[in-house]
Amino acid sequence: MFLIVEKGLKKLQKIFQGSILTVIGVIGFLFCVLVIYCIVFNVVRLPGQQGVFILNVLLSDLGTAITAVIRGLGIISKRFVGVTDDGEENWFCYVYPLVSEFIWSSSLLVLLPLTIDRFIAIVFPLKHKVLITPKSSTVLISLAWILALSRALLFIIMYSMGNGQFGYKTSYHRCVLIDYRHEKYETADKVMAALAGEVPLALVSILYIIMAISILKSGRSLKKIIRVSSVIVLTGLIAVIPDTISFQFDITMNYEVAQVFTVTFWYFNCVVDPLVYFFSHPVMKGVLSDIFRRRKF
Repeated sequence: MFLIVEKGLKKLQKIFQGSILTVIGVIGFLFCVLVIYCIVFNVVRLPGQQGVFILNVLLSDLGTAITAVIRGLGIISKRFVGVTDDGEENWFCYVYPLVSEFIWSSSLLVLLPLTIDRFIAIVFPLKHKVLITPKSSTVLISLAWILALSRALLFIIMYSMGNGQFGYKTSYHRCVLIDYRHEKYETADKVMAALAGEVPLALVSILYIIMAISILKSGRSLKKIIRVSSVIVLTGLIAVIPDTISFQFDITMNYEVAQVFTVTFWYFNCVVDPLVYFFSHPVMKGVLSDIFRRRKF
C-alpha cells in the first residue's frame, strides 16, 4: 500500500513539475512572438541597430520557450522527448539534445552584441553611429550564432566518430550525450561550454560595471540604463548564472535536486525578457499609452 501511494505521489509530482515548465514555455512563446511582431512589422521603431540586437535576443528566447514546452511534456511522459514506453529511442532523442544545447549556448552569446551596443552608446556616445553600423552589427550577431552552433556541431562530431552516444537519462528527463570515450572530447565540450557561458557572462558583467561607473561619474542617474533595452540583458544574466554555475561545478540538473535554481529559472527567462522589455522600454511604453488613449476615446 505504501509503495502504491509513493508511486502515485511521484507521478503527481512529475505532472505538476512538467505542467509548470510547459505553462512557462507557452507564456514565453506568446510574449516573444508579440514583441518580435512589434519589431519586425515596425509597430515600434527603435533607433539605430537596437531593434536588430533585441530581435536576436528574442529569437533565442523563443527557442528557449519551445524547448521549455518539450522539456515540460517530457517530464510528464518521455514519449515527448523521443523515448517509447518500452525504452526505445527514436530520431527525436538525438535531435532534441542538439537543439537544446544550441539554444542554451545562444542565451548569453546573443546578449553580448546588445551589451556592446549599449556600452558604446553610453561610454562613447559620439562614436556610436560610426562603430555600430549595419555591417558591424551583422558581424557581431553572426559570430554569436556561429559560436552557439559550434557546440551542437561538436556533439555531432563526437557521436559520428563513436566517442559518445545519445541516451535517455532519468534524472534529466530527456536524452543527453553520454559515455564520453575520449578525454579530449570531454575537454573540448567544457571549453565550448565556457565560451558560450562563463566568457560572455564575464564580458557582459565587466561592460555593465564600466557603464555604471561612467554614468555615475557623469552625474546621471542609473535609472536610464534600466529604462533602455539593456534591461533585457540584466534579466538574461540573472537567469543564466545558476545554470552556468551548475554546469561548471557538476551540480545535478534534475528536478529533485536543483530544478528551482537552475533549469526552471533559465526557462523562465523566456517570459521575463519580453515581458520586462515590453513594459519597460520607453518606446514600447509610448505605444501602450497611445493604445490606452484610443480606447478611452
